[in-house]
Amino acid sequence: MPPLWTFNTVVVRGAIRPRLTCDGLQLQPGITAVLGESGAGKSTFLNLLVGFARPDSGELCAALPMGADRLPLFWVPQNDGLWPHLNVVEHLDAVRRAEDETSEALLDRMELSGLEKRQIDELSVGERSRLAVARAVAADAWVTVLDEPLAHVDRARRGPLWRHVLARAASGNASVVFATHSPRMVLGHATRVILLREGRVLAEGCVEDLYWRPATRDIAEALGPVNWFEVGDAARWLPGAEEGRNYRPSELQLDVAEQGAPLRVEALHFSGETTTVELWHEPSGERRGFTLHTGSLPTVGCPVHLICRPSVNPEGASC
Repeated sequence: MPPLWTFNTVVVRGAIRPRLTCDGLQLQPGITAVLGESGAGKSTFLNLLVGFARPDSGELCAALPMGADRLPLFWVPQNDGLWPHLNVVEHLDAVRRAEDETSEALLDRMELSGLEKRQIDELSVGERSRLAVARAVAADAWVTVLDEPLAHVDRARRGPLWRHVLARAASGNASVVFATHSPRMVLGHATRVILLREGRVLAEGCVEDLYWRPATRDIAEALGPVNWFEVGDAARWLPGAEEGRNYRPSELQLDVAEQGAPLRVEALHFSGETTTVELWHEPSGERRGFTLHTGSLPTVGCPVHLICRPSVNPEGASC
């Protein structure tokens, strides 16, 4: 399938530096995340896609699907973009295309049941966030673009709601582009990712490829905790390690060793699913932290070996 958008030497000027510089990027159909910190250029990028902004130079070419009595594009801005003159259910009735799910059923799925007649100013921030996404699902466009969707919904509820959105998109052969600052959202829900930093594209590609086989440390760290060995650094800590590559927490483990092992546990810093383990390399006197999966970890003071776990790294990914 042809790309949905193609960026040709696109520049959007800013006060100090360009808000966005992008050349040669092709945004493919499917589920694409735009990942970056605040100020990275995510909203500018999405505003270009939906026509709310124009490049100061260069060209953005769109080739969106058309036909089948279906909107080519639907936009959910960061401020939700709800209509103050309509109540909750009227927001869905005004755009609803799909006949397989009523507005009331969709509101129930988005945890808005019982609020059908509420006006927008009577809703909480989280309820407005869910309604904006529900309206996009009801519109059933070929491409839906969302800026920080469900940002005001707690993480435990966000996952099931977002999975319903993506399931509906998949069933209708639709595409979704969403901006987020959360690597967890990208890893859990996107097929492809565009990494932005300071207005530039750091990387673009299949999520699994960039997670397991990033070209640089910056790309690796953008997608979550990582243990990176620079050239000449690996032999001291992880004999047999591949130089200049990353090891995710799931790929490494500590084995308790006999006295005389070169590594010793200095400290443990618990962070939920992962723990940062500070190791001391006795022969050189160097200390370094490693991020590992929280589990059965040695206690402080134990001599250890740092080893690779049985492979969890897929050989290839299809995107």
